[in-house]
Order: sequence, then structure tokens, then C-alpha cells
Amino acid sequence: MQESMLAASQSHNNIQLHAPTGSGKTLGFSLPLLNFIEVQGGSQCMIIAPSRELALQITSVWQDMKTGLNITCCYGGHDRRNEARSLANAPEVIIGTPGRLADHCRNERFSKDQLQMVVVDEYDKALELGFEEDINTILAYLEHVEKHYLVSATDQIVLPEHWNNLPFHKLSGGQHELAQQLEKYKIISPKDEKTTYLERLLGVLDKQQGIIFFNHREAVDRVSDFLDNIGLPHETFHGGMEQMDREKALIKFRNGSVNYILATDLAARGLDIQNMDFVVHYQSTRDEASFIHRNGRTARMSAEGKSFLLLSEDEFLPDFAAEFEDYRLPSNHNSVSVPSMATLYFGGGKKEKINKTDVLGVLIKQGKLNPNEVGKIDVMDHSAFVAVPKSKIKDLISTLRQVKIKGKKIKVDRCW
Repeated sequence: MQESMLAASQSHNNIQLHAPTGSGKTLGFSLPLLNFIEVQGGSQCMIIAPSRELALQITSVWQDMKTGLNITCCYGGHDRRNEARSLANAPEVIIGTPGRLADHCRNERFSKDQLQMVVVDEYDKALELGFEEDINTILAYLEHVEKHYLVSATDQIVLPEHWNNLPFHKLSGGQHELAQQLEKYKIISPKDEKTTYLERLLGVLDKQQGIIFFNHREAVDRVSDFLDNIGLPHETFHGGMEQMDREKALIKFRNGSVNYILATDLAARGLDIQNMDFVVHYQSTRDEASFIHRNGRTARMSAEGKSFLLLSEDEFLPDFAAEFEDYRLPSNHNSVSVPSMATLYFGGGKKEKINKTDVLGVLIKQGKLNPNEVGKIDVMDHSAFVAVPKSKIKDLISTLRQVKIKGKKIKVDRCW
């Protein structure tokens, strides 16, 4: 798919890419952009994403490519003045959410003269979230742009208003191969025993990682309380949470401090989580596209995965889930293992010149950990997070309470 995008970009200005979650489409549209910027010199591109998480993930991909280009990410909750200052310096790559980018366009906070390419990623999701007007505002401001990429996981979409008359070259890839790796099951529970059946299912899936999907944040919080009461570590993820809390939930999931995330469809797209073992539809969506995106969180690329549809006996089975096979839970109640790792928080990050090597060095030298006891390290702008053995976290917090990194005293605590 990436090779096809690179080839198509040489002969087509406008490309509509239809590819599933996990197929590598971020690089698919980013590599042609990079190639164009390098060839043209001084040209800029804009990438529009429907959520902060996706915008940040795309930014991370570009940073990992080590291009040396200036990249600015714009989204709600971020300092608008800092974004405006960055935009005034004409970054080669502008990434952001529709609302914030539309605001910058309306107020003409950047020069549009050098901007030559526009990408709308996950456009079907942007439509679903009501961003069509903001996207049309951006495209109207950038009406001189001649190269456009429209990216989605489904081909059942309506083109943005300002692109209706453009001839789009269509590409697709990956769906058939991914679908073959996904096992699909349905479980029918008695009306008032759905949470108990979820607990039993997690016992069967012991030590595996997955997302449990809900239609409403209230249901996320209700089932979260249930898992808290039975002592099962997990995280939640929905639009009612602060951005940093959502980021911490993903960090703890990726580093193995928790095995489960309870989430709304906000987690169905744009999150870079590798090798997820399963998804559970605790509440089934009536929208087939959303259902497909949820399933796309597992069985990514060549990996295998399982999708479970958990229905109480009074709930309907969607037509698009008719192929799900019956799954019989064992009569015995398997206990669920608690992860052996926990996440340690450091109150300093990239802006304080702290990197992964600094964190690793502190944990080995002052914390007396063996290198193989140190898990995944994530360094943010003003914080860092690292997975460590849960059995040693209290001693580490006590030992590192007065720790200094590069001459600065850094707070160390458990990430809650």
C-alpha cells in the first residue's frame, strides 16, 4: 500500500486512500509528502486529523522519521499562542485537529503561500464527529492547493464540499488480509449478569491485553467501578477525561501496567497500540463502520486477534455481526492475574533535557534495579513514565525522593 501511494503520487495530485486501521497508512500518506517537500524545497503540507490522539500519533511518526523538518502540532487544549508562534516560523509540516486548524485559518495566523499539500486523515471519523464545516473552512482558506489526499478506513464517504469537482485516484489495501486473522465470537448473558460474564471472560483471557468498548462514558465508569470492586487493575479512556489522563492510560497499557482499557469509540481509531490480543464489544454499536474500527484494534497486520460481542439476552444481534460464532464460557470461574509491573512517574521531560538514558541510569544506579527489570520508558515534554516491578515501586519512590537529573531535583512518584 505504501509503495502504491508513492507510485500514485508521481502521477496523481489527488488521491483517496481506503485502508484499515493497522495497515500502515500514516506512512502511506507521509512518505509522498516528505518526498514532495524534499524535491520542491520550502514547500509545506498540512495533515488534518479528527482527534488529538491521532494528531499526536501522526506527529510522533514524523518525529521518528528524523527528517530534520520543522513540525507543528495544533489541537484544542494546547496553548494557542505557542502554536501561533510556531506557525509564524513557517514549519514544513502542520498537523492538527479540524477545530483548531480552522481557528488558525480564520485568523490568518500563518502564511498559506508555501502550503502545497493537504491530507485529511480518518475523514469518515471527522464526518461522524461533526467536523465537516471546520474542514471546509480550512480547504476554502487553502483553495490554491493542488495536491490533496483523503484517507479513511471505509470507502462509504462523501467528499468535502471544496473537493467535489476534483478527480480522485482511488487506492485501497489490507482489508482482506487483516480480516482473515480475526476470530469472532458472541456471548449471550442473562439480563442482569453481564458484568459477571465479563469477569468470567477476562478469566479465560488471563494475561492477555485488550480494549473493552462501550457506547457511552457513563457505562465505562459504571463497569470501571465494578472492576475496581473486584480488584482488577484497568484504565478508562473517553472524551470526558483530561488529555493528560488519557495519555497516561495509554502509557500504562502499552508498558504492561494494566491489561485492559475500558473505552468509548474514541479509542477505536488513531491509537498506536501494537499486538493487542482482543477486543470486547460490551455494548454493541448500531453503526457497522464503528464496529469495524473497533475490531481493527486487534489482528493488526500479520497478528492474530479475537473479537467478542457480549450481549445480554434482551439485546439484539446486529446484522453485520451475524457471522460471530457462539462462545461457551467455562462453568468454573478462572481468577484474573494482576500485572507484575507498575508505572513510575518522573516530574521532568524533554523540555528539561531529560531523555530515556537519563531515566534508565537513575533506576540502575540509584534505584539498584537490574537493566532487565526496567520496562518501557516514555518521555513527554515535562514528564517521564517507566514500567518497573510492582513489588519494588515503594522502595524506588523512597530511594529516589531526592534524586537529581542533570542538576535538577525531579519529583518521583507512582503514576495513578
